Amino acid sequence: MRVEKHRKRYRTVAFRMSEDEWCELEKRVTLSGRQKQDYLIKSALYQKIVVVGNQVQFEKLRTQLDEIVIELKRIARAEEATSELLAPIRTAVEIINGFEIEKQ
Repeated sequence: MRVEKHRKRYRTVAFRMSEDEWCELEKRVTLSGRQKQDYLIKSALYQKIVVVGNQVQFEKLRTQLDEIVIELKRIARAEEATSELLAPIRTAVEIINGFEIEKQ
C-alpha cells in the first residue's frame, strides 16, 4: 500500500449501496455542506449506535468490557489512560445504551 508523506488519512473504507440508498446519501451530503468523506467519517463515528443483537454479540461485548476492566485496574491515575483505552470504552457504552436483545 502506498502512503503519501503528509497525508493523515491513508485507510480506505468501502461498502456497497442500493441506488435508493446512494441517492439518499448524496442528498444528505449536499445538505450537510461537507465533503462526502468528512460527512461519512462524522456519521460513522459520532452518531447514535443502535444494535439489534443476539446473545453471541452480547458475549463478545462482555469479553471486551472484561479486558477494559483489567486495564483500568492496572492504571494508577486517570492521566495514564490512553486514547487506545478510552475509545473502546466510549464505543462499548454507546453499544450498551443502544442494545436490544432480538425478540425470539
